[in-house]
Amino acid sequence: MRSLFLPGASLALLLATGCQSNPQSSESAGQADSTVTKTTGLAATATGTYVRKNCNSPEAKADLDALAKALAIMKKLPCDDPRSWYYQGAIHNVPDSITTNPYCSQFTTDSMPMNGWDGCTHGGGGNHFLIWHRLYTLHFERIVRKLSGKADFAMPYWDYTNTQSGYRVMPAIFRTPTDSLYENGRYAPLNHGQPIGASMDTALDVRILNQNHTFALFNDNIDKAPHGAMHDYIGYGNLPNDKVKRWNRIYQRPQQGGLMGNVASAAFDPIFWVHHANIDYLWAVWAASPRGAQPDLAALRKNRWIYQFFDENGKPVNYTVAQAYEAALHPDYRYDVIPAASTKLLAGSSPAQQAPPVALATATVNQPVKALTKFTAQLPVAANRNKLLRSSAGKTQLLLLQLDASFSKEPRGIYEVYVRDPRAGKLQLAGILNFFGAGHHHKKGGDMDMPGMDMSGASTTQTFTFDITDEVAADSFSGGLDVQVVPKGTSAAAPITIEKVTLLTQSI
Repeated sequence: MRSLFLPGASLALLLATGCQSNPQSSESAGQADSTVTKTTGLAATATGTYVRKNCNSPEAKADLDALAKALAIMKKLPCDDPRSWYYQGAIHNVPDSITTNPYCSQFTTDSMPMNGWDGCTHGGGGNHFLIWHRLYTLHFERIVRKLSGKADFAMPYWDYTNTQSGYRVMPAIFRTPTDSLYENGRYAPLNHGQPIGASMDTALDVRILNQNHTFALFNDNIDKAPHGAMHDYIGYGNLPNDKVKRWNRIYQRPQQGGLMGNVASAAFDPIFWVHHANIDYLWAVWAASPRGAQPDLAALRKNRWIYQFFDENGKPVNYTVAQAYEAALHPDYRYDVIPAASTKLLAGSSPAQQAPPVALATATVNQPVKALTKFTAQLPVAANRNKLLRSSAGKTQLLLLQLDASFSKEPRGIYEVYVRDPRAGKLQLAGILNFFGAGHHHKKGGDMDMPGMDMSGASTTQTFTFDITDEVAADSFSGGLDVQVVPKGTSAAAPITIEKVTLLTQSI
């Protein structure tokens, strides 16, 4: 089966077809999961109270206007007010240092962070990516609701994966220079009303994404595309050898990448919020599908991330990992195209724990990628491991492909990865490589975070895992796997090398 989802298909049809460098949550500081932290009623509020609407729909106009009104107010608040524009953006991340900061004079170096800053998951948050950003956006949404005075405000989502005409054009209110939602430090054609370019078509095609069977795989792959791919595209358009330097008001200097192309400045661009609402929407759609699955709480607890936000009155809201898990699965909103009567749409329907993947075979390939690159990985499965490829009673057996890619500069753009069982004879898309925030993983900090920047000459490796259960027949796998890596909108100045390929299996 190629896919469950088709571009432009209605949700009803889909349902019918069945940055914290040293994360330490309050749990690891001694607070038990059973302790109830005040969350202003977040987890207890019934799902579906507020309705998030598509930015392209007429119904979303009032919410977009409310967002603009609130942003204008937030930009006038002192930066040490947790509801202010600068403070809220800094919860995601800020640069290591700023010589002169006109938006928050109290902050010039990373030795002066405010409470709750630098919390994003791009420094190694792993499975926390979707959950942390859901709660981050939700608390921002509540602040907007209070400041705008719109009692039923819900964050609109920019549905850019939709292929219908006009959906891939940035909503007009974000392109109006006199509006509080405008930002000049973006890829100029987007601000001029041009649609997202064809180089992004594969990264925005969610059919392969929605084939994932586990939350861990879905979470990791949506982080790369469309999430990271769109950050890069909004920031600099994924153009090869782009030399345009855009003024970054957060770094206070011209640079490549725009605000959205850099982790440390991304959340200061108002488009960040409707972008992340759309990532959350895509999670909700997948969770509502027959393959949707809940996060694995045990896996989340192994990496105890800090969840610290602020309510609509500027008061701190803290979660243990277990509380964040529950709050994320019971938000106080729903999406306009998801039926309100469906009680499990946001939570998912599969068990929350799966057996860990088991490696079957590894091949060292050492293939530099500067242009379209083809290679065959020999992955003979040992005779005593063949049983791992067979489905067991009542369980689904997944076949996973893992690529280790090394680089010494943060790569730009996206790489499409295709696979083929030589005996099947047809190349099929396995997934997308994207390196948004790779420098952030390598070394926390502003300058190392820029696309294409040299990371002090050191090489680092990033691992990508794709579910290829639908692309390769596990029960007849021959041991050889043809792989093609196709760069899109990348620069030869920041090449990658595919170091090794690993075949895994997982029982769920």
